[in-house]
Amino acid sequence: TWCPPCKEGIPHLNQLYREYRKDGLVVIGISMDRGGPEEVRRFLDQKGVEYINVMGNEEVFQAYSGLPGLGKIQGIPTAFIVDREGRVHKKFVGLTSKQTLEAAIKPIL
Repeated sequence: TWCPPCKEGIPHLNQLYREYRKDGLVVIGISMDRGGPEEVRRFLDQKGVEYINVMGNEEVFQAYSGLPGLGKIQGIPTAFIVDREGRVHKKFVGLTSKQTLEAAIKPIL
């Protein structure tokens, strides 16, 4: 709700989700907001977010910060490209273009 690059990336994720969900793409946003679920829900509705969102916590942050070969999460947004078997293929830190995300997603659909 407060992160400018996160807000800017929402339309990219919505577009990718609409275009590739028929091929099995699932987009899951993890909110690290401290304001709580109601504040996040209002924000998601206001922004027209079409993909699944969940509330994260320190445990989630630590789990994804410890993935082998990917380094610590050093900022948000951070995006992980995960295949159907749960293997992480790529990690992107910061606002990432739709084209870059799409190039990482297409080979594993």
